[in-house]
Order: sequence, then C-alpha cells, then structure tokens
Amino acid sequence: VDVAVERDDAAVFELRERVDLGERQIAVEERSGQPRREAGQRRELPAGRMRVIGGKLRGHPVTGDGGSFNITTTQDFRMEASGTTLALVDLNGVNGGNLVVTAGTSIFIDGPINASQEVDPNGFGGTIILSGTDVTTTNRGDINNSAASFGAGGDVSITANGAANLAGELFLQGGQSGGGAVDITATGLVALSGTINVSALGAGFGDGGSIDISAGGNVTVDGQINGRSSGDSADLNGAGAAADFSIIANGNIAINEVMTFTGAAPDGEGGDLDFLALGSF
Repeated sequence: VDVAVERDDAAVFELRERVDLGERQIAVEERSGQPRREAGQRRELPAGRMRVIGGKLRGHPVTGDGGSFNITTTQDFRMEASGTTLALVDLNGVNGGNLVVTAGTSIFIDGPINASQEVDPNGFGGTIILSGTDVTTTNRGDINNSAASFGAGGDVSITANGAANLAGELFLQGGQSGGGAVDITATGLVALSGTINVSALGAGFGDGGSIDISAGGNVTVDGQINGRSSGDSADLNGAGAAADFSIIANGNIAINEVMTFTGAAPDGEGGDLDFLALGSF
C-alpha cells in the first residue's frame, strides 16, 4: 500500500515484522491550505526489517520544513533499486528534515538521501543519523543535506558496530553560517571512496565544517575531501577558517586522494588536520 500522513501531530506506524515498500512510497505531506507542519514533529516506524525497493520515504512539503523519519529495526534496513528506479529519501524543505535509522543489524544505502535547505537563504541542512552493525553506501547512495547563501550545512552521524564502507558522496556544503559536520565511528574499518564536502561557499564570511573519524581498524580515504572557507573583502568579518579533519585509527591510515582545507581571501585561515594511527600512516 501507499501510506500517506497528512497534517497530524503524532503518526506512529507499528510495523513489527517486515516492511517491503516495493515501488510504493511512504509520504509525509501537507494538504493545501493547512498550517505548516511544525519543526520537531516526526514519524516513527519500528519494524523487524525494512526494505525500500525503488520506493520513497518522502517529507518534502510545498512550503515549510522537511519532514522527519525515525526508523528502528531489529534486523537490517536497506534502500535498494528496482530495475533502474532508485530508492529515495526526500526531506528537502525551507530547512532540511531529519532521518534517524537505528538498525539491529546492517544498513545498506543504494539510493540518494536528501535533506537540504531550499528557498530560504538563511535555512540549514537537516540531520542524518545511521546506526547499525555494518553501514554501507554505494556510489548511488549520496547524502545531501547542504545549504546555500547564508545557511548552514547539516550533520551526518554514522555509527557502525563493525565496518563503515562509504562510496556515496557526503555533501554538507554551507553558506555564511558554515559547512556541516560529519562524524563516523566504527569498531572495525572505515573505507571512504566518495567525496566529502563540508566547505562554506557563501557570498561572505563562512567557516568550513568538521570531519571526525574514529575506527577500531584501518581507515582508507580514496575520495576527495573539501573543507574550504568563504570570504569577501567587502565583508567586515573578512574570511572564515577552513574545516577541521580528525582521524583516530587503531590500525593504519591511508590517504590516497586530494584534500583541500584552504582559507579564502582576504584573511582566511587554513584548516586543522589531526591524524593518529596506531599502525602505519
């Protein structure tokens, strides 16, 4: 079935065994002429296992903030393609919405997750939290919770009680309020092959965001990392500081791609890099 939630304060789906959306969608929408859904309202979907196969989790209102999903499973959570149709989470809005997935086993993302700021130049990107045993994103599993102009990039937190293999892009670019924050923690290895962008590229002063990685095993970076600041000589504040990047690994650290942490003109500062490997670097 299609499940639509329209303008209510506490819709709770009790889906205790298995949820296969197929090419259907669960949509959190607003009726025309109804008041805007207030920030902080959320939809909770507890389930044994949840698969989104070419379907959509949608909380993208015509006006107002993006919606929020809080999903808890005792088994795995999977976003999979159906033929050429990708699964999609769409939580874009004036301010991006929030997605929280807490899986009893693994998380597999093969489709985009969008929670970016739209329309309002002062808006901010949403928050994406993924927690499971192994967490995997493919090169089609991009996360975009960015903002523009005066806005702030969102937050991405990934916790794996095992390995984190991330091939999708993490796009948390912000405006004058700064880039977003990425936090990745795994008891095993962390492998990054997608680009991470926490730059601030507003019209004036803006700080880059932050990236923090902690792994019980090796950390391998095969994707480009961007954490630039923005600035303008006409802005009394000048330019901001570039992003901070920290890696703590109980094994080896291998960085195989370009990292850019530059401060903008006229007086921006470069970023801070802090790497600690108990093995080789």
